[in-house]
Amino acid sequence: MVTFCHQLNTKLHRCNRIYHKFPVFSTNVSFYNLPMAKIKIQEIMEQKDIKARELIERVPFSRATTYRILRGQKSPTLDDLEEFARELKVPLEDLYESKYSRDHIKNLSQY
Repeated sequence: MVTFCHQLNTKLHRCNRIYHKFPVFSTNVSFYNLPMAKIKIQEIMEQKDIKARELIERVPFSRATTYRILRGQKSPTLDDLEEFARELKVPLEDLYESKYSRDHIKNLSQY
C-alpha cells in the first residue's frame, strides 16, 4: 500500500501524522475520515458511560477539534489518540482495530 505524506518524496520520518506509524490509517481520499478510530472511541465511551461533553472537557485540545475527530471529520494524530486513551483509561491499541498484533502496535507507538 502506498501512503502519501505531507512532505512529498521523503522517507519515513518522525511526525504526528498517524498514517506513518499505522498502515490502517491512510491519507487516501476515500479513507481519510478514519471511521475505525472514531467507532472505537465512541464504543469505549459508551461502555464507560462517558458523554462527549465530559470527554471534551478532559482532553487538552479544542472542542471543535474533539468534535471533528469524534464525527470522523478530522484525522487524529498519534498524540490525539494517546490523549483519548489516557482520558478513557484504556491502552492506545484499544482505540482502533488493526490487522497487526497488539505487541506490534505497542512497539510502533514508542517510535
